[in-house]
Amino acid sequence: MATETLRVAIETALRRRDPEAEVCVGAAPAGFHGRDAMAMTAHGIARVRGDDEASALRTLARLVGLRDDGSDPAADVERLTRALHDAARRLGCADYDDVCAAVSDALDEAEARDREAVDEANALRRERDEARTALARRDAEYLALAQRSDARGFELRAAKTDAHKAHGDLATLSAAVRRERDTRAAWLDSLPDGSCGNPPPAALIEAEDATGEALRALEGGR
Repeated sequence: MATETLRVAIETALRRRDPEAEVCVGAAPAGFHGRDAMAMTAHGIARVRGDDEASALRTLARLVGLRDDGSDPAADVERLTRALHDAARRLGCADYDDVCAAVSDALDEAEARDREAVDEANALRRERDEARTALARRDAEYLALAQRSDARGFELRAAKTDAHKAHGDLATLSAAVRRERDTRAAWLDSLPDGSCGNPPPAALIEAEDATGEALRALEGGR
């Protein structure tokens, strides 16, 4: 703060108490070092000395009951008193105690609302966490189901491949047996009458018939 500003601030503060108050700063008397600051009021003169104008004015401010910056605590008290009276009037209170009680009640209500807000926020967080947990559980179940489905699909494809291969092997075997049976029958039919003195045994005939039935079943009734 500039020294002139500080001087005016001190003088203004003093004039709230004494309209004739004046503050001035000058050189120290001969033989003394520094600067003197004086406050002249109806109650007398206050003189202080400092190394320079600023330090002298700050010392003078403290001497006359002001702050270092020239502000007046009494003015703050007056301002707070007016604010208190305004608050009392707005709140419909009779005195300071009523104002304190009203402010205390308002603070209690505010704290209660804050607690309710905190409780609600905590409840929302719990719901959010539960929803996240349920979602993660569902995702894990879906993943496990997809993995089981993939494994089942692989098993079915493998079984289909095995069945196709077995069908092919069976068809190959059926064709081989049919070819052998037809070749044997053709050979027997090509023999002249009387070439075989003994008829084939019954077991062989039954085996031939069984083989023929099996072939017809495999080949779709041919």
